[in-house]
Amino acid sequence: MTNVRVNSAGYLSGNQVCVPVTMAGTKVVRLIAEGQCGVDTCVFNVTTVFNSAPVVTARDTTLSLCTLTEVCIPFTATDVNNNLKSVVASLGTVKGNFICFTPTSFGAYNITITATDSCDLTAQTTVKVTVNLGPTASIVCLRATSLPRCASLIRCIS
Repeated sequence: MTNVRVNSAGYLSGNQVCVPVTMAGTKVVRLIAEGQCGVDTCVFNVTTVFNSAPVVTARDTTLSLCTLTEVCIPFTATDVNNNLKSVVASLGTVKGNFICFTPTSFGAYNITITATDSCDLTAQTTVKVTVNLGPTASIVCLRATSLPRCASLIRCIS
């Protein structure tokens, strides 16, 4: 082989064909080899897709509880490249599309949810979860009142 060259889509670096990529799309690369007994060509495509960061969404939530029990807050984590690697939360654990935790007291909790893709791009969102003590039931009992034996069964007590 006397000469090897590449069309304008790339260049040679030693024994490698290099294709500069500045935008997503497809480049057609033609490799041409010339020798004493003739010419041979090879054509191939180089398709480039740039990775996008994942997206995490969650809504602030207010809950009323009677006791401090585990709560689970929904969230979504998506990635247009379908290469989502992990989702973690600053408080609690990830269970499917929920962040679950057990509050230690009534009040507000800020939870940061972080999604990471296989290219290590990340997205974060912080959700505020407010845990309130639920309303209690209360009954006021009237003092015992004695009724005369022949009195009506309906009597208004004031």
